[in-house]
Amino acid sequence: MSEKQKQNSILREIRWGVVGVGKIASDFVHAITLCQTPNKIKAVASSDSLERAQKFCENNLLDKNEVDCYGTYNELFNDEFIDVVYISNLNHQHKETVLAALNSNKNVLCEKTLAVNKLEVEQMVKKAKEKGLFLMEGYWTRCFPLWSDIMSNHLNSLGNTELFSVEFGCPISRVDTTSGIKDGGEGYLLASGCYCLMIAQLVFKSEKPLEIIVNGKLRENGLDCWANILIKYSDNKLARIFYSGEHRGDGELSIYCEKGNIRIPEFFWCPEEAIIRRYPDPKTVPHVLSVKPTTEKINNYLPEFNLFNYNYPKTAGLFYQIDHVSNCLREGKKESDLMTLNDSILLAETLDEIRKQLGVRYPQDDF
Repeated sequence: MSEKQKQNSILREIRWGVVGVGKIASDFVHAITLCQTPNKIKAVASSDSLERAQKFCENNLLDKNEVDCYGTYNELFNDEFIDVVYISNLNHQHKETVLAALNSNKNVLCEKTLAVNKLEVEQMVKKAKEKGLFLMEGYWTRCFPLWSDIMSNHLNSLGNTELFSVEFGCPISRVDTTSGIKDGGEGYLLASGCYCLMIAQLVFKSEKPLEIIVNGKLRENGLDCWANILIKYSDNKLARIFYSGEHRGDGELSIYCEKGNIRIPEFFWCPEEAIIRRYPDPKTVPHVLSVKPTTEKINNYLPEFNLFNYNYPKTAGLFYQIDHVSNCLREGKKESDLMTLNDSILLAETLDEIRKQLGVRYPQDDF
């Protein structure tokens, strides 16, 4: 590729189609205005109503002269002017929607979780590879600059990682405690607990767990409400995870290593600040606890985003993910190097095992 071709590729605007018109889709179209690379919303589709798509555009200040509205997903998938689609519908709808997009030769960014189980994820990955198209599971967390800084510049300097600890508590008041499992993909593990497992997998560099031990609580409807999870890895490494739909937490995360630790005090899934503590060399002090660790604070703050009202905390940070995907497409990549397809398969396998132990089974499961 010539230098001129490279420059044109870098500057090429990536044209997005938004599939689904819910709250996270609204935050997505707001966040794209913060992108550092050329990205544009060119189409929006509702599953069954042109009017809903048009109302979504109106509510989110999308120019009707620049954005096409569709009353079905397939109409958008057949739009030849769309480079990539963002799929934001419900978990149990992801497989069918993603496969339809891939079969229409569309690159795909799909909201987490990519599917309801490992079997579905493998089918989607297989299709993307057969078609030679880009597919990424939308864990925006992995695109946050602070996490990139931690993984690239700080974690390795602290020696071997020994213990990972995280909690995600988010009480939801509007919960139906009587309706049982219907379509699949319900429950707090796939709503919030999955973030904890995804980050543990990142910190332990996609190592497959040796053992997973789970205890938790199911609601009257058979869906998981909270769980304590202990994951054992090689060399005595441990991940300790708690997620809950009944208890409030700050989203605190800690990584304990040989030579220090890293702590994210809140919102680990969309972090802006972290604290790094380095232990004294045990050879130079009478006791490791007799000298205080040195402390360093690192940060990477989101830009000002007062123009829009977002539905979820810090989802302006979705622009990091949008920029990442668009850069992947400009470079001709078929998967993300931040959240690989193998990452998605391993994560789905881990989530399946946790549900097995909790006793949560979906119609799509083969276990």
